Amino acid sequence: MRLGELLALKWGDVDWNQKFILVERTYKRGRVDKTKTGNVRRVDMSDQLVDALKQLLTKRKKEALQAGLGEPVPCIFHRNRKPMEQNFIRRV
Repeated sequence: MRLGELLALKWGDVDWNQKFILVERTYKRGRVDKTKTGNVRRVDMSDQLVDALKQLLTKRKKEALQAGLGEPVPCIFHRNRKPMEQNFIRRV
């Protein structure tokens, strides 16, 4: 997956049962748009990735409860409830 595609992922894009991620969009310079090719595709997940994402979802749910929100932020990778910029990821 491209970095922008990762940053645009939402929890609804993850199929926990069949272990894949549906890639439909990209995030760059504050905008969510179609993928570079405009195609939607499936990316298979390893068992290790499924476990890591489940742990992250549990953490995000706890953060949401502490912030008084009912549900976690839909965006998987966020910073202060807003999508992360690519330059932030590159700096880290």
